[in-house]
Amino acid sequence: MATLLLTSVGTSVANEECARGCVPLVVVLEHPEPSTRQKLTVVRADDPERTVASTSFGIEGGAGASLPPGRYKIRVDKTTWWGGRSHATARVLELERGDRPEIRIERGDGNNLTFDVTDTRGDPVPFLRMNLLDAADPAQIVSSTTMTTGRVYWTTRGPTSSFVVEVVDLSGTYATRRVPAQHLTSVTVRPASGPAPAYDPSPGRSGEIVGAVSVADWDRSRVVSRLVRADLPTGVIASNEVYDPQGFDAGKNLRLRYVPPGRYKIQLTDGLWVGGDSHATASVIDVRPGETTRIVDDVPARGDVTGTVVSDRGVPLDGVLVTVFRSGDPHPVSRVLTGSDPNGLPGQFDLVGLPPADYQLRVSDTQGRIVPRWFGGADSRSSAAAFRPVVGGDVALPVTTVLTGLRATSTPRVLGRARVGSTLRATSSTWSVPNVSTRREWQRDGRRIPGATGPTYRLTRADRGHRIGFAITARAEGRPAATIVSRTVRVPR
Repeated sequence: MATLLLTSVGTSVANEECARGCVPLVVVLEHPEPSTRQKLTVVRADDPERTVASTSFGIEGGAGASLPPGRYKIRVDKTTWWGGRSHATARVLELERGDRPEIRIERGDGNNLTFDVTDTRGDPVPFLRMNLLDAADPAQIVSSTTMTTGRVYWTTRGPTSSFVVEVVDLSGTYATRRVPAQHLTSVTVRPASGPAPAYDPSPGRSGEIVGAVSVADWDRSRVVSRLVRADLPTGVIASNEVYDPQGFDAGKNLRLRYVPPGRYKIQLTDGLWVGGDSHATASVIDVRPGETTRIVDDVPARGDVTGTVVSDRGVPLDGVLVTVFRSGDPHPVSRVLTGSDPNGLPGQFDLVGLPPADYQLRVSDTQGRIVPRWFGGADSRSSAAAFRPVVGGDVALPVTTVLTGLRATSTPRVLGRARVGSTLRATSSTWSVPNVSTRREWQRDGRRIPGATGPTYRLTRADRGHRIGFAITARAEGRPAATIVSRTVRVPR
């Protein structure tokens, strides 16, 4: 067995602790795949997104890390946790100075999971967070990823039938969906309110959009036209770079071909739309079958803005939604995701091509991983700070710090024999932040059982043929409440 020892860790706090003495951790992967390099990740026991160390296993299945004393959990690749199915159920590794632990992890067979996410028109949907859930206990998130395109790639450990895919739209435009992972090739999401308009996508029924675009500073950055549905600001269905006047076509042309019939708007840069300053004020472009729609627009001189979002613990946060507004305008100008640039830094977002104006931005996440915040540390837009791009230059914004949402770091369990007359007992849970107040309740088929709020519950005739679970709701100052539910047990009839 070849063992690789890491001497660096992922946070400055950990580095300071390591200077005072670290613990060598060795992890052995049973039955490794010789043709692939599996990845070892060590995270904080109280935060699955706070990576402390990361490395690859050797060909013979060995890897390691040098860690400061503390409480950790271990993951192999994206979906294999040591001692559990998810971060919440994984075993806690407690390291003290002088320890020399060696951990062995059995890894199941790998299965590739690839699928597309589209709306009811067949168009790809951006700004999605994908959660891979345990099919036997969907409250457990095995793995998560945030995507800006409509295609998802995952490698699961174990059969895909043991997982459920949850699709969450970070913009809140589409309703959340859960679908079995087995034989999954595509997921269709629907608007949170009302059906999407239909269209005929058959061959020969498409139109095209062409236009002349005058750009003030071609040497500043490229201009990419994004074709967006007129009824949905996040409904990007196509994009194409506007021709450079020094290139093959010197006509400063915009051309979008094979466009399904419908009503659209065009975004040219993060801060500029054809005919307006935002999706709400942009011109509507009607595309008809077999016809060419022509537009003319100017792209003024502009500047770029970069920023970073970190948690209250100082950890960069990827996959959160940054929404940009012009000051005084309620309509969003653009939406971007932190960490979406593979060449950028963790937690970083880039706003490209903003015309000179005052802007405000809001950081949010529909899954409650963070508490929504406005740039400048404000809770509301009225007190949010404004920023202004510099024409022809780059503006680096101060770091935006947000509170992380409440997260259960252990899941309650229901113990005891599930039959009428028996008493069930529930274990407690731990949370990602201190000073949490909790409310407990027993549930029958997901609904509260009146008066059943203690750690034990005596089964009655009313429970026959139903599933009984235990839920804990936690609250902490300044953070939205969070609920964790145990795996349920079925009471025989």
